[in-house]
Amino acid sequence: MLNTLMLRNAPHHRGMFLPKVLQRFPYGTVKMTALIELAGSSDVNSNTFAQRIKTTYYPTLQLLEDMPPTSQRQVTTIKVDSTKHLLPNETFVVMPFGEMIEIVQVTGDHTVNVMRGVGSVVAFGAKKGSKLQFAGNAFREASLRPLGKFREESELWFHTQIFRDGWAVTNTEHEVAKGNGYNITANSKEEAAVAHATAIEYAAMFGQIGFRMEAGQPKRTMGGLMDIIKHNAPQNFITTTGNLSYFDLVDLFDGFGDVQVSSMSSPKRIIYGDATFFNTINEIGLKYQQRIAFSNNNSDVFGQRFSKFITPRMEFEVHQHPIFSRLNLPAGMGFVVDPTSMKLHYLRRTFVTYFNATATGTVETFTSDNGIDARGGDFLTELGLSCENPSANGVIFGFTSGACTNEC
Repeated sequence: MLNTLMLRNAPHHRGMFLPKVLQRFPYGTVKMTALIELAGSSDVNSNTFAQRIKTTYYPTLQLLEDMPPTSQRQVTTIKVDSTKHLLPNETFVVMPFGEMIEIVQVTGDHTVNVMRGVGSVVAFGAKKGSKLQFAGNAFREASLRPLGKFREESELWFHTQIFRDGWAVTNTEHEVAKGNGYNITANSKEEAAVAHATAIEYAAMFGQIGFRMEAGQPKRTMGGLMDIIKHNAPQNFITTTGNLSYFDLVDLFDGFGDVQVSSMSSPKRIIYGDATFFNTINEIGLKYQQRIAFSNNNSDVFGQRFSKFITPRMEFEVHQHPIFSRLNLPAGMGFVVDPTSMKLHYLRRTFVTYFNATATGTVETFTSDNGIDARGGDFLTELGLSCENPSANGVIFGFTSGACTNEC
């Protein structure tokens, strides 16, 4: 009797095989690899590469000293915040509607000779701190050819990173599974593939560019979107507070369209946030709409789900990203992403190396087992992430609750 009870209560029984494995994973409205699947891709032939960015410059000057009144067309010296981009014959107007001056000669980093009152407004002058707006250039008839003006260029540097994820199944497990009609080796390979893609997704969000020597070998890490934004568009690294209205949304998000890199730049952005971020968008939407939506005229159903919102210039599609469900971060975090500005650059596209097995799972008899009583392999990918327009992307913190004022 005792032996029978012990057998019944034993956790494993001889000949028993558990074929079904329930795998738990975090919830989201998109896949775990949503970000990298949106990005374009290309091949590169270097583990370090850069993009040159030209910034269109529309000069605006600020007076560092008072510009006193003077007679029309008189040449005087004024002091401004920077003369870096100035050329003779360029004109500026004292804002909001003051005199117009013309550049005669740049004499220093902050000093310039100008002709005063060259337009319809007399040379009244202006106080320290006044802004002077660029108003084009003016040349006399039969004038000499002007100097060329070159745009400043900045460089964004990127590294490729080697990602590797492996799997292994003991030969004992393999034989038991095969005897019961299951391909456990293929399942393990599939799990490793998911882990590999997810690791790249994490790096594309949170990775930081870096380089070091390790055991005599170079090791590089690629910069993720957060790293790129922090160093190249810090104004889009935003911490806000709760109780946000629709008009707060406009203030926060409409500026993501201020900078573009081509005339075809998209006015659409995608936001990946945590559950709090996603719920706050819906809370603001419900309060802004100020109505209850009924489904199929059923009076026992109410509510709305919002996945998009628009501002005067932009359109935003909002998703809860599963990765944020795994992170121990302050609530209300989200990435604002312009997928047209991102690209994955592959030095080595994903390939698989096997040990003690082929791609079909059969034993590779001519391969040395190196003393390993198992079969498996690994995935390897080497790539880097670039972003052509960091200013079109952003990171938001503290997006935790919605509000509705009288103007909502």
